[in-house]
Amino acid sequence: MDKIIETIKKKRNVTDSTIKIYRVNIKRLFENVFDGNYDINQLDDVKKVSEYLDNLNMHSKKNILAVILVIIKAFDLGQDLYY
Repeated sequence: MDKIIETIKKKRNVTDSTIKIYRVNIKRLFENVFDGNYDINQLDDVKKVSEYLDNLNMHSKKNILAVILVIIKAFDLGQDLYY
């Protein structure tokens, strides 16, 4: 997870409190969906991510989707994952 956080810090101009929120949501996502394996390439498993999101309330769903988008943007994965 540290590599993910460091890359986000380098690519985005955000406060430490925002990084803390990202860290919580990244951990939540990868622990619950990918059994603690922090390989960002797993985000292409739309079915797994979608099934997880289906069980969250709207606020949590928004937070997880936001952190997924932040990761995709920070690692320039948009085309690799979805095209």
